[in-house]
Amino acid sequence: SNMELAMPLFFCLALLLLNAAAAEEGSCGPGCCPRKKVGGEDYTFVYESDAATSHQGCLDPCVYTRDGGNGSPICFKAGKLPVQCIKCKKLPGLPKKYCQPGEKCWPTAEQIKKFRHTINENHSDTKSCLKLERFVYIGDETAHQKVCLPYTGLINQTDKQCKWPGPRSPTGNYQTPDPNCDQNPFVTGAYYDENGLACMTPYQFLNNRNYKKEWMAAFIVTADTPEDIQHAVTFAKKHKLGISVFSTGHDMQDRNAGPGPNTLLVRTTCFRNWEPVLNEAIEDAQGHKWKEGFAIVGAGLSFGINFWTTLKNAKGTYELAAESNKETVGGTCHSVGIVGWSIGGGRGWTSPKYGLGVDQLLHVDLVSANGSLISANPSHNADLFYAVRGGGGGFGIIYSIKIKLHKPSCKDTDTGKLTMKKCYTMNTANWTGDYDKIHTPIRVQKILESFVKWSVKNRPSWNSIAQLWYLNTSTADGDYTGKNKYKLIIGANQFGHVNSTSFQMAFKDFTTDRIYFNTSTTSKPGAICQGKEAGCGDIWQIKTDKYWCEEFPDYNNGSNCTDSPWHLERWAQAIRFVVNTSIENNNLIKDLINTWQPSCDKNPYAPCASGYQIHGDLPAINHTSGRGVFFSGGAVSDGFRDSVFQVFNYGVNSAKVNLTFSQQEEWMHYTLGPALYPYSKASYFNEAEYTLSPGQWEERFWGKEKHCKLLETKMKYDPTFTFACRHCVGSEVGSEPEK
Repeated sequence: SNMELAMPLFFCLALLLLNAAAAEEGSCGPGCCPRKKVGGEDYTFVYESDAATSHQGCLDPCVYTRDGGNGSPICFKAGKLPVQCIKCKKLPGLPKKYCQPGEKCWPTAEQIKKFRHTINENHSDTKSCLKLERFVYIGDETAHQKVCLPYTGLINQTDKQCKWPGPRSPTGNYQTPDPNCDQNPFVTGAYYDENGLACMTPYQFLNNRNYKKEWMAAFIVTADTPEDIQHAVTFAKKHKLGISVFSTGHDMQDRNAGPGPNTLLVRTTCFRNWEPVLNEAIEDAQGHKWKEGFAIVGAGLSFGINFWTTLKNAKGTYELAAESNKETVGGTCHSVGIVGWSIGGGRGWTSPKYGLGVDQLLHVDLVSANGSLISANPSHNADLFYAVRGGGGGFGIIYSIKIKLHKPSCKDTDTGKLTMKKCYTMNTANWTGDYDKIHTPIRVQKILESFVKWSVKNRPSWNSIAQLWYLNTSTADGDYTGKNKYKLIIGANQFGHVNSTSFQMAFKDFTTDRIYFNTSTTSKPGAICQGKEAGCGDIWQIKTDKYWCEEFPDYNNGSNCTDSPWHLERWAQAIRFVVNTSIENNNLIKDLINTWQPSCDKNPYAPCASGYQIHGDLPAINHTSGRGVFFSGGAVSDGFRDSVFQVFNYGVNSAKVNLTFSQQEEWMHYTLGPALYPYSKASYFNEAEYTLSPGQWEERFWGKEKHCKLLETKMKYDPTFTFACRHCVGSEVGSEPEK
């Protein structure tokens, strides 16, 4: 056996973190033992670092930690201790246990009373900005008494057209549950009254979120000061409670539920600040001075109108930025909260032109795991700033951020001043018709192939989206009734006053099943024509002042627009991934079509994809760097950085079988995902497949080296895993908190 001597890396962990080249040289090389026994002590491999050999003169670049030690990095020099290389990895430890009702750690009635006083004592009112108690405990009688408030996040089950208004009976071999019509603790018994107010209990209001697991918090603090968050973190740590955090509840991954049920939930909805700073330069993540303006933004803000419609700044960041004649980057759903979206990567309407959400971040303020107030930016706590730019949640509770603002895309032709007036042109092309199993798939494939080539070529001046459905029900769908019909809609938004015909020309030859629109400005403008006739065109087009709008009730008035309605519900599974420009030449589009309705045509008793979305709202690629424009580093994976589309399926069909919800999800995970993931290197942290496997999600979100770096940062700022959530850094199999 070899003789070795364990040497602590006294040049300190900080050096490894700062020396990116050393820390990221490959995390699990073939020369490193997964485990080592040296002199009777057990050591576990952590990562490779050239610094171990170049600075410390160790035998190899392998860095370990001693089992049962304090987590310090250790390498090995030549010595006299016996060493044994153990090829198998150590079994992972049990996940951290968080306190549950009935256990000794659970707060007593007196402790809860004292905590309630602590939360309320520095406020003039016990009610938060939501008009609900600032602190709510599941055991409070008043928490379960119905109230009615101006809130739009409640799902209206009549709108979902539940299939079974009464008791269910099996159909064929299977029984198909509709998860949005089932009883659930979030909205059961809730409704909208005759005045349009949402009526539910305070406990339901505050817990309401997108969900898959029906986990609800036992303690809820609706914070509006950093001190409120500090008190909440201190109380949770004292009683070993899990902590959950959210503002709008829009998350799709159950991350906002924390590590399990009965957590302490910190709601950041009441951090409502919006402060534009237009004439001051600020350092960005690339070390440059950003001079176009920035905004100081509270964690409670959404991009469009908030679910809580009467709150301060409820109109959202798009409108608020426009009031200062500025564009900004944000999500494509009005109700998405800015913080969770930003720290997970962030794609949206203006990303093709200005980069991802993480590229907009200039500064964050948060409460750390030890209850401290911490700021992070390019020159202060830079490792933490790196982690929150793509690493997702789990590094602290963010209550304020600074983001970039951008100049408008247009100039007034008369004054020469920058303007947003009629600066954005919405374009829509539509194909709808009877589904023909021979010709429709071939035609749709050709249209989508033309779409991806056009979309890649025309960024950053355009964002775009293609949406494909097979309509297999008799439910009315807009101007068409389904049942063996298909629909393909391609939308594109152009930035700037230049009138480009490239979108129209890209699809001019695809006339079969084409929908035509009335181009008249006087007689039913925008209405659907019966065919290609005088006054009708193949593109629905409208100029607007608002690039974030989705619905235009008045075709002639681009300023009169709204967002599509949204609500919170049980979130359905989907296979979601990002792809680079190889989509122009590989077989992905062909395989999307093959897994769509043609698969059900061939295998009527098996599932197939109901449809697909292809989002062209990722940054234009800089051909010199191979990365998206405004690239600013951070933890986002390289595979995301060079991607140009996000792709995901709409749902699951079957020609002969009423699939259960579980059967649909299993088909997506075990069949659809493996068929499509070979075309992709990455998944978007905020919108990934829910059922990604251990090891798979770490690789697809960040990649091996960036994940290693994130885990080091997690252990530095939160060594006891105070903040934990699903598919977050620190929740990996085998990751254990510091004892």
